[in-house]
This record gives sequence, C-alpha cells and structure tokens, in this order.
Amino acid sequence: MVGMLLGLSGCGFSAPEDVVVTSSGAPSDTGSMDDGDTDGAAPEADPDDIDDDGDGYTENEGDCDDASATVNPDAIDGCDGTDEDCDGVLDEDAADDDMYEPNDTSAHDLGSVNDSPVQAIQGLLHNDDDVDRFVFSFEDTWSPYFALSLSLGSIPSGADYRLTIENRTTGETLFDEAGDGNLSASMTEDLFADQTADFEIIITSEGGADCNRSYLLTLDLVE
Repeated sequence: MVGMLLGLSGCGFSAPEDVVVTSSGAPSDTGSMDDGDTDGAAPEADPDDIDDDGDGYTENEGDCDDASATVNPDAIDGCDGTDEDCDGVLDEDAADDDMYEPNDTSAHDLGSVNDSPVQAIQGLLHNDDDVDRFVFSFEDTWSPYFALSLSLGSIPSGADYRLTIENRTTGETLFDEAGDGNLSASMTEDLFADQTADFEIIITSEGGADCNRSYLLTLDLVE
C-alpha cells in the first residue's frame, strides 16, 4: 500500500490553467470573458429623447420645435402664424378673440331681421380651416315690397372668402360665391309666394385667412 501511494505522488498533477488560489483559499479565474462590450462605453442616447429647450417635452413626445420653449403640445396657439401646440392646425386658439365663436358647426343666432333690419357683424376667420355660421329668421308680412340685402366686405388683402346663403326651411342654396372683394346677395318680394324662412349664412376661406383682420358682414332689410 505504501508503494502505491508513493507511485501516485510521483504522477505530477498540475492545477488547471488560469486558476489561481487566492489568499482566502478560493480559486480566481484570471481568464477573460467576452461580454460583448468592446469599448466599455454606454449606449448613445437618442437626441429626440432630450428636451433641448426645457419646456417639458422632447421631440419624441410631440415637440415640433425643440429649440423654442414656447412651442410644445401644451402651448396656447395664438394669432401669430406659428403652430405653437404642434397639432398641425394654425392659430386655432385665436378663436378666443372672436365674440361669435364657437360657430363652426352651431350657427350664431342673429334673431329676426324684421326686428333688427340693419345689422353689421365684424367676424374673424382665424385660419383657413375656420368656418363662421350665422342664422337669422325672416317673416314675409305680405307688404307690397321688400328688399333684403346681404354683403360680405373688408375681406383681408390677399385672401379669398366664400359666402354661402342657404334657406334652412327648404334646404335650397340661394347664393354661393367666392372672391377677394365685396360679395353681395339680395332677395326681393315674390307676390306669389310666402318667403318666410330661416336662413343660414356660411363664411369660409379659400386661402389667406388672417386672424388679425376682421371681415364685415351686413344685413339690410327695407320694407
């Protein structure tokens, strides 16, 4: 048995390469492991995730001008030709300066033209997507003569506005023209028809609407 032990002790066992016994007695691996990071640098940040102007929004969060703190999705889009709230619609908050808004879908009621035969309305198309609607009523009193005239003037220079007049009672379109000057329409007595009705006036822009410059809509009834 002694001879066998001596024979084994001469076999020359060696420790595995790259393993060092530390002072604590635990082996330490001195070999290198490939962690996939060749230079040790952190991944580069997306520039669109950085809030450059300090307004609380990055470009990836909807800021369409990250060099201006006044432009972000939470800004008020006033009348200045800039889309401050980055929604693709220009100057829509300028509607706050128009006393007849909101009348894009629900017409502002001007009442009876018989009670107020002369009316002058200063309105605003605050951008090319704005629509102004007004409604008024007219009672045909069977007088031998009447003339009701409507006109749209003071259209901003460089703009084209459209004036449409519809008979709400019959659904008929009575007038529909666009231009850059004065647009006018009239209705006179038809002795063989009762012309009592509700009428709707629709004003839209064909281009060049300016929230800083108002138009003038006038109604004039002569009986």
